[in-house]
Amino acid sequence: MEKITTTKFIELLRDKTPVTKPMAVEIVEGFFKLIVDSVLEGKEVVIKDFGKFKLKVKKARISRNPRTGEPVQVPEKTTFKFYPVKKLRNVQ
Repeated sequence: MEKITTTKFIELLRDKTPVTKPMAVEIVEGFFKLIVDSVLEGKEVVIKDFGKFKLKVKKARISRNPRTGEPVQVPEKTTFKFYPVKKLRNVQ
């Protein structure tokens, strides 16, 4: 499977649209920054036919150390999550 980096994504955008490289860089970086900033403000970002981005809070819990079996307190944690639309989840 080919990996598409941000640089490659910018090149693809530049090749498929009538924008210059500096414009493509600004568009791509601005788009990702807008998503991250919006989610960090507590907003849910929904992109139709693609998915949604949001923060998820994992509750504090008690787990076990796999080596010793002793209980360990795991603190609450906030994570950045992406939930793809159904048709992307079922891709094989």
